[in-house]
Amino acid sequence: MPCSDKAGRSIPAPGRGALTIAREVQSKHRPPVLDVGYRARQVSFRRRQIGDWLAFEQEQLKADLDLRRNKGEIVDPDFFASRVADLEAEAYRQEKEVLATYGMLMQSSEGADPRIAPLRRALAVWGLTADDIGVLSIHGTSTQANEKNETYMWNTILKTLDRSPGNTVPIMAQKSLVGHSKGGAAAWQMAGLLQSIGNGVIPGNRNADNVDALFQQHSLLMFPSKSIQTDGISAGVMVRSHKLYSDAEASD
Repeated sequence: MPCSDKAGRSIPAPGRGALTIAREVQSKHRPPVLDVGYRARQVSFRRRQIGDWLAFEQEQLKADLDLRRNKGEIVDPDFFASRVADLEAEAYRQEKEVLATYGMLMQSSEGADPRIAPLRRALAVWGLTADDIGVLSIHGTSTQANEKNETYMWNTILKTLDRSPGNTVPIMAQKSLVGHSKGGAAAWQMAGLLQSIGNGVIPGNRNADNVDALFQQHSLLMFPSKSIQTDGISAGVMVRSHKLYSDAEASD
């Protein structure tokens, strides 16, 4: 593949750092925060609490102002508005904190529960599990180092996240059709994945009639050579991290 940037040999392959998206501290029982119903109850409950707190503080503020006026004190006209604004800002901060813990922002890694892997947490936001991943778009550069690392990495991730045995993930590797666009590769790959999720079609890997026997050990991965029309894809994953390996590393 010719390169216009005059670079020499480029042997891109993902390292295994992506395994960290499945890293979690093992626990005997499933953390309740993974359950959508539990999170919805917590958000509703905390919002009621915040509303009650705000109403109580506003009443206290009014009572305080009435008391000061009854004592003949002169109250700055802007004092009440300023205090109300402070109270409302605090209520807003508390609600953001609630959403960061239980709502759509549950994906945030800050203060995250170490018992829940980042990818498991991201799926749980939508009430999904690893079994709901319907397509995996891989980096797929057809280099020995890439394919060996990438297939091992994703089979391990899915296994760690308790994907059911036999529930294989169809893999699409679109570089076989569009080539490696260097800087634009991620954008092309994301566009292809979104199209696949949108129309439910998993494009086949054309001419993939001789899949490496090494991949047979990865029982949670499937490499279709023909397109698959699904009845809907709930979640898709895109792999887009790579490292430039040296010749020695690539030949291992």
